[in-house]
Order: sequence, then structure tokens, then C-alpha cells
Amino acid sequence: MIDRKEVAKLANVSCMTVTRVVSGKGYVAEKTRRRVQKVIDETGYIPNKIAANLVSRKSNRIAIIVPELANPYYLQVVEAMMAQAKKYGYVLSIFKAYEEELPEVLEEVISNRVAGVVNYTLRFPPRYIKGLEEIGARLIRAGEGKESRKLSLDYSGAMREAMDFLISRGARKMLFVAGLTEQFASYDSRVPFFCEYMREKGLRLEAGDILYGDYPLRDAYAVGQSAAEELLRQGRRFDAVFCINDMMALGFMRAMKKGGRRIPEDAAVIGFDNIRMSDAFEPELATIAADTEEEGRLCVDFIAGRAEQKGAKLAAVFYPRQSAFFVKR
Repeated sequence: MIDRKEVAKLANVSCMTVTRVVSGKGYVAEKTRRRVQKVIDETGYIPNKIAANLVSRKSNRIAIIVPELANPYYLQVVEAMMAQAKKYGYVLSIFKAYEEELPEVLEEVISNRVAGVVNYTLRFPPRYIKGLEEIGARLIRAGEGKESRKLSLDYSGAMREAMDFLISRGARKMLFVAGLTEQFASYDSRVPFFCEYMREKGLRLEAGDILYGDYPLRDAYAVGQSAAEELLRQGRRFDAVFCINDMMALGFMRAMKKGGRRIPEDAAVIGFDNIRMSDAFEPELATIAADTEEEGRLCVDFIAGRAEQKGAKLAAVFYPRQSAFFVKR
């Protein structure tokens, strides 16, 4: 791995200048800073505080990176991982990161020499995947990489069951509140499947039937509320709405009820994740989810070397609670 001296030589500056650029402390002329940064980006240099720990000692720490902490789904999965991690003597560290926060978090993760990383946010930049692999970390959902494992949640069967159920009750106009930025949504299989199913059934899919947003920059509950308020403001009519997670669905239902709409009589609402509070509301929230305990177990088993390198797939299940029982008008 390239070190600070090599970066300094390639950029034709002193080692101290490289340190100042990396740390952001001390004066460096802007032209020089750009030259050093260009060398860093091209070589994949990782600062000394991280590189110092790139040794082969075995770690017992697992890092979990999530886009937000307000969504109970992540806590449920972490709880399942924690139970499995105790069996093997591993400890868990949770990091919140999205977009500009991700590089800083990944540098901290590498400097702490973790045994593995479970990623629930954006794909990792290649330079950090390389750094993680050099410390022997096993990666789940990181993107590419020799030590990366794909753990996918298969929503297709459960989504088909849910949409067939809605159609059987007379629903024809369905929307999907992705709530995510389009970039983040591009990594998710649910929106494309929704569109494919609508076309397969000959149901009309118009511009604006997929609602994007700024989650996780704003919490899911607020994004769900905003989506419903906008639909009410536009006066749009629809029979059913899928929201990409349960918290978003609960926010959506609250705004709909405040706007005078009844759930599910006027429109069915279905979420994803099956968080524990999903059946504690009125009406109970219908949802689609995989087994979080199994998900947590598979993650830890792979990092602990108790599972094969091959990817794993978990099939989701449809839970048809009260909010799905649309009444045809």
C-alpha cells in the first residue's frame, strides 16, 4: 500500500504538506492542495493513522453502517446480530452515514481494524473496499470486492401476493412512495418490480406514480407525511400505496387521516420491514418483510467464517393486516 512519503514524492511536496492536506490543519496553498489531493485520489492512499493498523492481527469487532437511527428496523436487525455475535465473541459498533459522511466513517472503521462490515447505506468507493480487504475485513452489501458477500432480500413473491390481494379487492390505481433520492432508489429492487407488475397486469402507470424524496436526509416518518400531503394537495385519487419502509407508511397514514381520508376504506397502505410497532397502530399496518433474526444470523456467520462466500437470499413474507383491506368504491 502506498505511504505518505510516496504521495509526497509524486506530488513534489514535503511529507508535512501531505499531512496538512489529509488532516485539514495548517496552511496549504490551494493549487498545492489540489495537486496533493489528486495524487491521493489516484493512488488510493489511506492516511497514516489508518495504515498503521493494516496488520494481520485478528479483530473481534463488526461494524454496521446504517443511513439513519430513527428507523426501528435497523435496531431489530442489530439486536439479532448481537445475539449471534455473542456466540463467537464478537462485539458490534453502529455507525450512521450517508453520502458525504461515508468516507469519514469508513476511515474510522479501517483504523479500528474491524473483522467485517455490514452495509445498509450507499455502495463503498473502491479505495475503501481495498483498504478494508487489506485488513482482512469481510464485507456484506459493500458493492464489489473479493471479500464482499451479497445478502439479498427477495421481495418479488411477497409483493406479487400483496398486489394480487389488492386487485382482488378492487384496487386498480396503485402508487409507490420510494421516499428515497433517485440515486439511493437505484440500488433497490422493489421499485422496478412494482413497475413490472403494473405493466404485466395492464394497469396504468403514470409519471408521478413513483414518489421520490430526500430520505434518509430526513427521517422516514416525515418523508411519508410529506408524500401524503402532496398527494392530497394535488387531489389525486388512488386505491393503494406501497411505502418503502414501515415508518414512512405510518407517517403517510397519519397525514392521510388528518386530511380526511380513511385507511383502508379510501386507500390501502402497505409498508416494508414488519417493525414491532406496525401492528400497534389503528389500523394495523400491513407490511412485507424478511426474517430479521435470520438476516442477522447470516451476516454474523459469514463474518465469523461460519458461512460460505456465496451470496445468500432471504424471501420476504406478506403480512395482510387491516390497512391492506381496501374497500372498492
